[in-house]
Amino acid sequence: MERNRVLTKNTRLRMKQAKVDPISLTQKIIHDNVECGIGLRWQEWLGDFEDLMKGSQVVDPFQQLITLQNLIGKDVVQIIMELTPDVTSLYQDIREALNRKFLHKRHIDYEHYTFNLAFQEKNKSMGEFISHLKRLARYCAFDIFTAEDVHRLRIIEGCQSESLHWQHLKKSYSVNKTEEMTSVNDQVEELARKMEAGKVGNEKRPSDFKPARGRLIPGRCLNPKITHIGLIIVAVSSRSTREGNVN
Repeated sequence: MERNRVLTKNTRLRMKQAKVDPISLTQKIIHDNVECGIGLRWQEWLGDFEDLMKGSQVVDPFQQLITLQNLIGKDVVQIIMELTPDVTSLYQDIREALNRKFLHKRHIDYEHYTFNLAFQEKNKSMGEFISHLKRLARYCAFDIFTAEDVHRLRIIEGCQSESLHWQHLKKSYSVNKTEEMTSVNDQVEELARKMEAGKVGNEKRPSDFKPARGRLIPGRCLNPKITHIGLIIVAVSSRSTREGNVN
């Protein structure tokens, strides 16, 4: 018993020197009984703990178990007692039991709630918004709908681009297809904002510059903020057609 007490004291001293707080490590696993993303937090904690054991040269399974029980916190110790009532269980047995307990544990209602709250922020691109959705979806268990379906629906509801919103309502674009479209769409949106601000069009043009004639078809542009986009697209299309006829 005295040996175990000395071992724990020395281990806590090493953790203090390494600026690792055992209490904060325990809170990584369980915090206010909310099991949101608990699998990732458990993996982080276990990695920190096993790095500590390796650095402290604690290799005996019994010593590893005693150290684990002293550092992991009373809440998790109670879980260990429920999972492994056999008092002869060693560190590896308890490690596997905790992995089975935590790695696939999810608070589904909370995860879906967080996912459904996601909207594209004004200073973020569509690509960043989609990446954010993918990270949130990692913790959701999708049964009736596939992850692809839910991503697509969330993009429709959460994106700020009205043109992309309507395109997705008309056609069921995949998430990958949307990512391909967004880089071009973001550039066009940025150009439209600059044109509205008067930052585009005042540049000095070459003497032989001949602007292509184009017209905006009334009622085709769904977003009044991007009126210039329709003009650009129609103008480019008109110019391409004329050049094709000449050739």
